[in-house]
Amino acid sequence: MRLRAGLRIAGLTIFVVLAVVLLAVGGVWTFAETDWGGDVIRRIAVAQIDRRIAGQVAVGRLRFGGDRLTLDDVVLRDSDGTAVATVGAVDVQFSIWPLLRKRLEVRRLEIRRPELRLALDDRGSNLARVFAP
Repeated sequence: MRLRAGLRIAGLTIFVVLAVVLLAVGGVWTFAETDWGGDVIRRIAVAQIDRRIAGQVAVGRLRFGGDRLTLDDVVLRDSDGTAVATVGAVDVQFSIWPLLRKRLEVRRLEIRRPELRLALDDRGSNLARVFAP
């Protein structure tokens, strides 16, 4: 009898933990789809990218829609602050399930109004300097 009660409690505990995890994931997912959530994600992502490159990235707006990510008004600047690349919008549609296996499968990529302003000098290209560590 005690074994059955223990199994029932263990099963109920697993069910409650699973329900809480699913609710948390659903809450974060829903938050990410809002304008406020997109802004929070945008600020975190830009800060992480800026820490890893010599240049700076600016993203005007980030929108997340489940299996779609849109970045508007993207600007890549060199360490002097000069714009090297601008993109009006980047729209990426991807598959969700491969992300669980740490794989990104892009179904569609659309880049609107891209511009590059490349320059060479004695230090090399301005684009190479942007991505220097």
